[in-house]
Amino acid sequence: MPEFNNIRKNLNDSLSQKERARKELFLQQEKLKQVEADIYSLQRRFDQNSKVDLQKQSQLRNQLSTLNSSIAKAQSDFANYSDELKGILENYHLFSDPRKNIAQLDDHNPIMLLPLRIETRFKKVLSNGREENQLWVRIYPDDIAIDSFEEILSKAEIASAQDYWHGIRQAAGREMMERAAW
Repeated sequence: MPEFNNIRKNLNDSLSQKERARKELFLQQEKLKQVEADIYSLQRRFDQNSKVDLQKQSQLRNQLSTLNSSIAKAQSDFANYSDELKGILENYHLFSDPRKNIAQLDDHNPIMLLPLRIETRFKKVLSNGREENQLWVRIYPDDIAIDSFEEILSKAEIASAQDYWHGIRQAAGREMMERAAW
């Protein structure tokens, strides 16, 4: 169990580092777009005899150079964190077979099997010049299984989370009250 917990902690840490690197790269790229737009705007009205325009041009070029180097660093960091995550996932893969490692989980981790709609059909298919029967299976996951992933929580999700944690704190370790909160 300690090895599983260590690998899980490393995995979570690596995921959060990769996400921070992705966000940093995104922010730098957005700043670059803004500087490029400022340069374009300055070029449209640029006056070579104006000291203000020359100074602004020099300042924007410096910003552009700085941003390009910081974007290169951010891309390198993101790639490094991605590679590190791949290595950790290979170690974590050892624990992914539930038949072998279900005992590793704590009783406080609920396990949920989501509903599916399964449709089956027998089809006659030509294979190597002869007709064979094949079983075709189509699986439709329930809406709850579809992850639309939106970074910002909805008001209902926030309210539900607040209600849950309020119930857990009120339970103070009493199992029946914790179940009711769940």
